[in-house]
Amino acid sequence: MKNLGDLIKESFINTDINEYDNYIIEGLNIDPNEKIVSLTDNHNKGLDLSLINNPVYSTYKGYNVISIFKRTKLYDINDVQRDGNPFIYALKNKNGWKFKITDKEIHKYIKRFLEICKKIKSSYDTIIITPSSSDINEKFMKVISNQVNCKDIINEYFVKLSKEEIIDDDLIDKDQIQNDYGNDYTKVLAEINRSFRRMKGESFEAKYIKKEYLKYIKYISTNSNDNIRDKIDNKDILLLDDTISSGETLSQCIEGIISNFNPKSITIITLLSQLNE
Repeated sequence: MKNLGDLIKESFINTDINEYDNYIIEGLNIDPNEKIVSLTDNHNKGLDLSLINNPVYSTYKGYNVISIFKRTKLYDINDVQRDGNPFIYALKNKNGWKFKITDKEIHKYIKRFLEICKKIKSSYDTIIITPSSSDINEKFMKVISNQVNCKDIINEYFVKLSKEEIIDDDLIDKDQIQNDYGNDYTKVLAEINRSFRRMKGESFEAKYIKKEYLKYIKYISTNSNDNIRDKIDNKDILLLDDTISSGETLSQCIEGIISNFNPKSITIITLLSQLNE
């Protein structure tokens, strides 16, 4: 039997965490020992798979956000709040997480996903995709572009920088850290440097950095490309990402758009909503 991640990816094409203890969360069951995620409608924490079948509408820093599924708070057995990363990890086949689900549940999930997508009736000129470590954003985009009236797609404008590029180009805002933390400046900078050393590969991995420190690190760059100007200037833009965690990736992508172009509007679309909806 194929896992949910594989089936979802196939459906996209065809439609032209941390280590946790024992969790029961909304829409999901988590087996932390086997790193297995399964779907359920029997309880309600983490991911809302209710039968309402409507997108989730919210705002982020003044921008409208459309989300396909609602993500809710997750707590471990010690009542400590966590986020819902196992779901995204399983979708991306990342960090050893996988889905285990019956054929009936797979088809129900995919049908629900597509039905919600169909209810996004707005018209946009251009979809711009944020950079991702997996192909889930590109496949998510293929579904969305079939459901909304959209002329253009841009998927290589943003680039996630490597650890070496960030360090070599001095893209950690030390002056702002010093302004914000004063005498604790060296402590904060040392903690950021330790986080960089914990990253296993060459890629920058935001999950190793405390959320409050991410704003000091420029890890999203842009490709110089004036050929896309007519696709962005005075256009309604749909900015696509899989989920809003710290929101820093979206913030840097929005800044990359508005500092170089003059869009008519920017709307964010995500697979999973931000927390605290």
